[in-house]
Amino acid sequence: MGNKDFIQKKLCVLCGLTMLCVLCGLFISCGKEKPPTGGPKDTEPPVIIDVEPLHLSTNYSKTRIEIIFSEPIDPESFNDALIIYPIILKKKISWGKNRAVIKLKEEFLPDHTYHFTIDKHCRDMRQNKLEDIYHFAFSTGDSINTSSISGTSYIDERAPLADSEIYISLYSDKDTTLITTQMSRSNENFNFTNLKNGKYILSAFRDVNNDLEFDPQKEPFAEQNISLDSSYITVDLSLSLQDTIKPSLKEVIPKSRQHLLLECNEDIRQIEKIEIVNSENDEPLEIFETMLNGNEIDIITSIPDSIIYTLFAYKITDFSNNIKKIDSLQFRNLMQADTTALLLKSYSPEDGSTLNTFKPQFHLEFNKIIPLNNVKVQLINSENNHTINLVIQKIDGNKFQIVPELEIKNYVPYKLVVSSDCVDYEGMRLGKEVTINILPVVYH
Repeated sequence: MGNKDFIQKKLCVLCGLTMLCVLCGLFISCGKEKPPTGGPKDTEPPVIIDVEPLHLSTNYSKTRIEIIFSEPIDPESFNDALIIYPIILKKKISWGKNRAVIKLKEEFLPDHTYHFTIDKHCRDMRQNKLEDIYHFAFSTGDSINTSSISGTSYIDERAPLADSEIYISLYSDKDTTLITTQMSRSNENFNFTNLKNGKYILSAFRDVNNDLEFDPQKEPFAEQNISLDSSYITVDLSLSLQDTIKPSLKEVIPKSRQHLLLECNEDIRQIEKIEIVNSENDEPLEIFETMLNGNEIDIITSIPDSIIYTLFAYKITDFSNNIKKIDSLQFRNLMQADTTALLLKSYSPEDGSTLNTFKPQFHLEFNKIIPLNNVKVQLINSENNHTINLVIQKIDGNKFQIVPELEIKNYVPYKLVVSSDCVDYEGMRLGKEVTINILPVVYH
């Protein structure tokens, strides 16, 4: 064979091999599914197109739940989105192309209504969120629960304006387990159905950040306990921004030598402990009594032996349960002893009252804090001048309740005498004696 024939034959073989490689490449590329490499980004949200069992089914006994989506779903996001009540702990989730199959490793509870919810944590492979929260309920018995809770969610007018979604969740009051959740907008209705009568907790927040998580610093919130004792109740939820600002001390104002007024930045529910120490030697100043009123605390102390003091307050708690563990203020007290008269601001019952009880309750309010032992009162039978033993109880620093130990007599006049010997902590007496006349009249 000549060189020319040999070269032509070799070229033919090489051409044939090249064509074979091209055909193989085409064959392989045709058999493999690839995502599109161009065009607009996929923003279409996935939807649930079918479930088994169907919503409101009864007598369901299979050991699997099947959910079919419009497109492939990210399995991890599905796990985050799935809510089952009553809780099923032992289960396995397997996937087809667009299908999730939940295989139970434990039996359903007999004669129970089950709630399955897939919330908007569920995403497709492009991370598009589920279009809507999906919920279906079924029963393992002959009937399904039929009670419901519905209502409207409102946004407090002080909250920032935002056209964002409101997520409303229903919890069991018994163990605070999440039952199901819904989505609405301001002034829209919500409706939780197929419930049994009992106690529940409703909570809602407006998802301003659109991240499906509650941010107490920025997002309005509401929570309410519900007692479902009929087939249908309505509840309105008003969402407002949560108060997360911790309370603090504002100022110490000396009112007299032994009377301080402590001001806070907001109304206070309680202060666990208050201490006052000499700023020079750390010696404590004895506190006789405190009286809380809104954002102010009246403090009665022993006679100070210095001018400069530091006040420490521990576990200051406001009405939103925000707690400041410790706060302090330094202050000067150059005030003299209080020389204003002690007065009886109010009392009840009124003088000359007719009462339909044999054990009347008297209430006294003074203009200043006074010790319990310094309240000098007598209940006297006006016919024979016999005194009646009393129980005197301090309600607050300047408020007292007084009741007779034993029942008094019917149709017999009595008088409660508040003595001018009542004395406040700084030695100021009641300006004058006060008498309250009463007559018990009880018809048998």
